[in-house]
Amino acid sequence: MSAGLQAGFDRGAALDAWSRCYDGGDFFHAPPFVTTWLAHAGDTVRLLRAEGAMAFVGISGRTAWFGETGRADFDRLYVEYQDFLLGPGAGEAAREAGLDALIDGAPEVSEFVFRNARPLLADACRRAAGRRGLDLRILRTQPTFQVDLKAGDSLSASLRAKIRRSLRRYEERGPVAITVAASPAERAGAFRDLLALHEPYWRARGEPGAFADANLRAFHERLIAEAPGATDLLRVTAGDETIGILYNFIAGGRVSNYQSGFRPETDNQFTPGFTAHSLAIDHYRRAGLSIYDLMAGEADYKRRL
Repeated sequence: MSAGLQAGFDRGAALDAWSRCYDGGDFFHAPPFVTTWLAHAGDTVRLLRAEGAMAFVGISGRTAWFGETGRADFDRLYVEYQDFLLGPGAGEAAREAGLDALIDGAPEVSEFVFRNARPLLADACRRAAGRRGLDLRILRTQPTFQVDLKAGDSLSASLRAKIRRSLRRYEERGPVAITVAASPAERAGAFRDLLALHEPYWRARGEPGAFADANLRAFHERLIAEAPGATDLLRVTAGDETIGILYNFIAGGRVSNYQSGFRPETDNQFTPGFTAHSLAIDHYRRAGLSIYDLMAGEADYKRRL
């Protein structure tokens, strides 16, 4: 497969090359995710190849979107940790070559957008802009948050007490449990329940939520159906009542909490989010995983966990 920025590429061959290069890193580079993404990405996407580096790029008008399609509704998928997929032993030179191939391969483009770029990619973009005489603007920076599952309980005493109080209150309704949706029917049902909990919360705030676009919902339905080993749907219950659903991605010993939906409570002694996440953290710690990744976003619950 030749180097450069290619439209109309052979998607089967690209996925085969991608799978051979993938080393078990983050989920957004994992073949199950990329396979499903390409199936829904449409015809704006091109394959970018350089020595030791691969990526997909969406072209929309005079703008190139690294790792995205350029279609705003579908790109609400919000792919995190954007970077080139690097081959074995490849380093900074591969990123540099990839950026040069992108710039040279899209002469009609006047703007290159790198959303959710990892620091190493952001640094490479700065260097590329400098040597190519291009302007670079950083529009936003965000922290990411994660829990080290190998380090034991690191919660503050106040948060631990808050979660214990919430658990006691939920136990008044029945035994509290966390279960993994296992069968295809359970997984499909858990996703429907996630939507039922997630969407009203965001609509009440004037936002469409993460699953508003029909193509995006179809993407997740397909990913959940076809990649059961890489996607978890955790249901947290008190008696017969669902407190919340967590939708997580799994790759390389890392759990990435992608989305959630919680039953609203009027009594602030109930904390469905903290309760669900703490149970999930305990569940994955017992399962021997290494990281519970809350990913990007300046949210109080992420910082406190």
